[in-house]
Amino acid sequence: MSRTIKYGPRREPCLKAEFASVCSIDNLNNSGLFVQINLPNEEIVDIPIHSQTTIADVFQLLIEKINLNEFFGFGLFLSNGQNIRSLVVGKEYLMDALSLIEEKGNFDWKLYLRKELFLPSENNSDDLCVDLSYRQIIKGINFGEYKCKKEEDLAILAAQQYFISLNGKSTEIDISELEDNLNDYLPLNILKQNKDDNKSLKITEEIEEECQKWIQLILHAFRKKILNNCETPPPSVKQIKCDVIKYAAKNWPLHFSRFFEVYKFSGPPLPVNQLTMAVNSHGISLLDARCDIQNQNKQSILFEIEFIELANIGYGRSKHEGADALFISLLNGDRYTFQSPLARELSHLLINILKDLHQHSIYAIALKDYNHCTVQHKMQSSENSVLSLSRGDLLILSSPLNKYLNNNEIENNEENYFIENVENIRSKMRGKVPLHSINILTCTEKPKKEKLNFLLSSRKIIEQEIINPTESKPNSDLYEYPTFYTAAIDPFGIPLICGPFPQPHTLERFASTNFRLPEDGIRPSDVFGAYNGGGCPEPELWRHSFEPLRAPLLKRIAEPGKEEIARESLISYSFILKYMGDYVSHPQQFYLEYTDYIFTPSLKYEILRDEIYCQLIKQLTDNQNPLSEERGWELMWLCIGLFPPSRFLCREVEHFLRTRLVPMAADCAMRLQKALSQCNDTNNLTTTTQYCRLSPPHQVELEAIQYRQTQIYHKFYLPDGTQETIEVESWTRAKDFSKKIATRLGLLNSLQGFGLFIKLGEKVVCMPEKEYFFDFINQVQDWARKNSRREQVINGGKRILNCGINFNYQVHFMRKLWLDVEPGKDLRQDIIFNYPQELPKYLRGYHKIDKNEAIQFAALILRAQTRDEKQPPIQHLQHILHELLPIDLLKSHSPNEWKKFISFELQKEGMPKTSTEAKLCFLQRISKEPTFGSAFFEVKQSADPTLCSKLLVAINQDGMSLYELENKKHIRTYGFKQISNWQSANTYFHLTFDNGNRLLFETTLGHKLDDLLTSYIQLLISKQEKENEKQKISPLSKIAVLLHQYKPNNYIESTSPILTNGN
Repeated sequence: MSRTIKYGPRREPCLKAEFASVCSIDNLNNSGLFVQINLPNEEIVDIPIHSQTTIADVFQLLIEKINLNEFFGFGLFLSNGQNIRSLVVGKEYLMDALSLIEEKGNFDWKLYLRKELFLPSENNSDDLCVDLSYRQIIKGINFGEYKCKKEEDLAILAAQQYFISLNGKSTEIDISELEDNLNDYLPLNILKQNKDDNKSLKITEEIEEECQKWIQLILHAFRKKILNNCETPPPSVKQIKCDVIKYAAKNWPLHFSRFFEVYKFSGPPLPVNQLTMAVNSHGISLLDARCDIQNQNKQSILFEIEFIELANIGYGRSKHEGADALFISLLNGDRYTFQSPLARELSHLLINILKDLHQHSIYAIALKDYNHCTVQHKMQSSENSVLSLSRGDLLILSSPLNKYLNNNEIENNEENYFIENVENIRSKMRGKVPLHSINILTCTEKPKKEKLNFLLSSRKIIEQEIINPTESKPNSDLYEYPTFYTAAIDPFGIPLICGPFPQPHTLERFASTNFRLPEDGIRPSDVFGAYNGGGCPEPELWRHSFEPLRAPLLKRIAEPGKEEIARESLISYSFILKYMGDYVSHPQQFYLEYTDYIFTPSLKYEILRDEIYCQLIKQLTDNQNPLSEERGWELMWLCIGLFPPSRFLCREVEHFLRTRLVPMAADCAMRLQKALSQCNDTNNLTTTTQYCRLSPPHQVELEAIQYRQTQIYHKFYLPDGTQETIEVESWTRAKDFSKKIATRLGLLNSLQGFGLFIKLGEKVVCMPEKEYFFDFINQVQDWARKNSRREQVINGGKRILNCGINFNYQVHFMRKLWLDVEPGKDLRQDIIFNYPQELPKYLRGYHKIDKNEAIQFAALILRAQTRDEKQPPIQHLQHILHELLPIDLLKSHSPNEWKKFISFELQKEGMPKTSTEAKLCFLQRISKEPTFGSAFFEVKQSADPTLCSKLLVAINQDGMSLYELENKKHIRTYGFKQISNWQSANTYFHLTFDNGNRLLFETTLGHKLDDLLTSYIQLLISKQEKENEKQKISPLSKIAVLLHQYKPNNYIESTSPILTNGN
């Protein structure tokens, strides 16, 4: 109990071993618990532990027991047999980490001590540290954990292993011994052993040749790299081990890295914000957190920062658990803010590495011009011994900086202290330089020319960030920083304190002129029913409160005559409280219903949009409940996707978002900026008004932000059966979505004729190009809900409507209009769109095809369905005839006869050899039919006695054609010029022609006929206008005149979708 009171409570249940220890007889003797830790040199060390032992305690006990002096970069790793993970050496209890493994049913865990990270300037003075690191590297090479890119490198490592196995006592190679132990020096997958029928091992000739090759490579490497062709004495065993360690640190930086899960709060844009930060001897690498850490490679790195580029490292403590911040400033002026639960450990690690680099570096850069003649009175030596400097000169010190740091003279007389024997690369001269005029570079090798130019271009930044780290900076540059301290790095690597920084922005000043005054008396609330304020004065209106509002915040809404709008605002605020958990409601509702109630009034009344922003900012100001604050940021993110704040409030919102140390605040700020910049310039859809959605957030948007996926990737399907994903924003319109797809697919020409379709069950509807993507999906699902049968569920004697039905939908991208489609002109369109969309129409029998043509088409379809490297499945042909022949011709011959005809056709000369050629040939032949590219509708009619009752209507670029449904006999074709008017309803479609004749079709697809006629005429008019502009013809064409006649009645793009069963 004393330990628990001292160290605090555990977070996880007890281990199986803990329980067994309490129940065992040995516990009477106070034998205690021990944990076994496996070392890289095959040793196992027992460490005594108790329930409150932290990982740091275990690590400290271990290094003391094995007498490990240089322990930087070592860490404890936990393995459960399948994977291995690092345990952060900190205040976390070891028992809690082990308990998490056992909760998943993994009781066979092991602890390992491993070298996790190398310092850029590794000392290698501790023999045990060197041996443990070497053993780990060799074992990793043998098991394939560390892979060499070149055979020469692997041969050198094998030669070094052989030399160390001899303990450096012999410089001669015993070839037979090397051959016997070759598998111990090379990765296991290099030399493979085969088994014969008797399951006895034997080496084949191929493997023997491989062994001889590797023996020769190792012999050559041994003589050249270790014995140095007998020109120098052989190196010591420790020196060879250090060479192996240096090779590993240089070539496998990601394998020897310490990984931290971070979230990019602010800074230059990266592909993703959820990142894994890898710290190694090369610098900082940022990787996508979605990728497997154990399989990371050079290609998975999103961004790299070398230590020489760092100007400032800072740490900020947050009141929210797990939201501490790490600040990184680069010499080029870029500033990054990352949030991580381990931000403190990460900042300490980086500061220790930078401090070590400062102490061991021999490279420096001159920060300002220095002429020894101007400081003669301060010099203690002759004039010729002082080196003249120009700003930006690269300098090389004779000794690392730590030699000078140990000198007490620096502390007493830093300004007049000189470093001796310094070389100026520019002037090729040596001499003394004043310490205060140079900056030590955090690197172990001479900077390359490109990096040096980068440093020279950043001299101003160097002066600001390093020479004067405590100088206060303008507030305008620090809005992104919190009110906490940060640690800067001075030239000696000593942490300094900078700050304080500006306070988070609130609406206090804005409220003083734009909010109504708080009420002092009692006012009953008609939103929450029984609430009456309790006689207390209303709290400050600009900060968080658990109480409902008694009137809208903004004065202009609280004015007389706007009672209905004011009531709607109070209803929205009440559901904001419920969503954030500030007010508990019974029964609990779906979050999607809350957001509907919150945002629907503001979408209906423009005057309420600023009110919603003010209400959200109010509840996010001084909110002491982290869960409530997180849900408030979710609502802010959703709100920005629906509509922007007005101009007079926009600056307040932007300032509020920029000064909040919350990841969601940064996302919201970028989201608002992106929405305003894109939507004001996109497609010229609106020139005087900003974007505004028509419906509340869709379920996809709500789930995305609840799971912190601020980038929404939506799946879409193509006619050829493939599917892909495209990023979609809340303000994305159908036309924007189509453009992204066209760019992804690399479609030639333009989007002419293509469209987005929403499929809900068996229903399909086309999305108008100017509709907001999520708005239209909301409308489709709402229509489906209203027209579906709602089941009533009896629950506890209460009848509840099943409003939570999930109507799954799919987004399809297809060709809608077939205008000037020429097979072979764009092969990609032919394969992805034209062939998959024309084939079903052909199989339904809509084209008038004779027997010989059907055989030819069947052979082409069969060839198109067969892989290029395989032969068509003739033996199973009778089972797939319905996939090859029109439905009206299937019964004209027996399956065996069709099989014989098609087989014979496949053997003819000139038959395409590949699937792609067969599809193109099919399209070229079917395009000769007058019905190619048509949309077909089976209808009934009784108005015209001269026509049969069942008709097949085909709409294409030539107009609308009528066919007899039974025999596909052509009746007549009406051009678009001849159609003067039409009307559609749920069960009929009525046409009026220019000669006064009328047709009345009985169909449930009238709306689709309406949509196709409108779309074709619109496209033809657009095409005609473009031709007129080229020819400078001013009069409108006859089509435009005809359209103008019926446009007021029919040429309206409805936003209420009607779903169809059509093709």
